Amino acid sequence: MALFKEQLPSMPPIPAREVIEAIASAGRWSRHEEWRISTVTSTEIVRTRDLKRHRAYKVRVECDFVFEAYCPTITRSIEVATVYERLVQRLWHEMGWPGWASQHQLEPEAGAV
Repeated sequence: MALFKEQLPSMPPIPAREVIEAIASAGRWSRHEEWRISTVTSTEIVRTRDLKRHRAYKVRVECDFVFEAYCPTITRSIEVATVYERLVQRLWHEMGWPGWASQHQLEPEAGAV
């Protein structure tokens, strides 16, 4: 994880105890973190009703783009959510994401696919 900590805006760690308690009581945990001016990453971990153990928890991280995964445990869900949160920041840092057409262009060209 050291790779994701270098030269990136601050994103607080996901509090494992808080996630476990929220999922035990409500079946879900979420947060919305503004890590740049007007740039918010929303993270959610939800207990699914899927009978397949490997799909017991759904992770969703969104910041203009959406990253999702299904995980077998809460611990793995927290790990995956952390990687996705850092990936969003890394893409912004290296490629100009989120919300940009490219690092050097704010809007997509007409007819862009």
